[in-house]
Amino acid sequence: MKLLVISPHLDDAALSCAWLLQHHPWSRVVSVFAGMPPNALTVSTDWDRNCGFASAGAAIEARRYEDGCACQKLDADPIWLDFADGQYGRQPRQAALEEQFESILEKADGAVVVIPLGLHHPDHIAVSDAALVALQRQQRTCIAYHETPYRALPGVVEKRITCLTAAGFSLQALSELSGSIAWKNGVVETYASQWPRLQIDALLDARDVLRPERFSTVATPRQYRRDRPTAVMRSFRRPYLVSSQPQLDKNHRLLRQSGEGSYERETYEDWNS
Repeated sequence: MKLLVISPHLDDAALSCAWLLQHHPWSRVVSVFAGMPPNALTVSTDWDRNCGFASAGAAIEARRYEDGCACQKLDADPIWLDFADGQYGRQPRQAALEEQFESILEKADGAVVVIPLGLHHPDHIAVSDAALVALQRQQRTCIAYHETPYRALPGVVEKRITCLTAAGFSLQALSELSGSIAWKNGVVETYASQWPRLQIDALLDARDVLRPERFSTVATPRQYRRDRPTAVMRSFRRPYLVSSQPQLDKNHRLLRQSGEGSYERETYEDWNS
């Protein structure tokens, strides 16, 4: 089963979904904010300068090269959209993102769609919101990855889940996914301009990148028993589960609680039936 992974920036999919992509070769990774901003040769930001770039143009060129190398290690095909990163000015209109995602979904060829949950960063929230609108219009479910390292910030995941459930979406937690730390570290280090900068960011815990990956399924109430991404769920079953059996049993009990918490009551086995 192939995946269609939506990545806000030129590294987010690899940071948050490398082990998932490892189990689904020849998937596609769509990086949204991968385009050149206006005046790319003259505009510059603090982030780019701290990463060693004199201009946005130099940064985008280098980051695309890094992403291409990382996708080779992931056996994935990179797709770079022309939207400019939010750090360079105004974000694109939400309608433009929605239209672009609808076009991409129409060509998805049955791939399971994996999107960012939409944590903390304005670009991540914009991409997640637009993707969910496009998916809803096409009556499709998806898997959402909890973006690292933002997921480690206190209360960020809970706040986003509360927003989505209030908007009518049904979320169900999946088992954590892990693999070789050395292998993923090799993928992450491919982003040579970004990884060192993330490691010294005072706000973020860069160590979270090498912790188990986390995912939820997302569906609207109308979609809840339709169009399920079933085959890909085998990635979250043994031998790749890293949680202990007692913890998994506890997770299952939590998911079965009647109406409590943010997640729906179906169990993991229901998604594989």
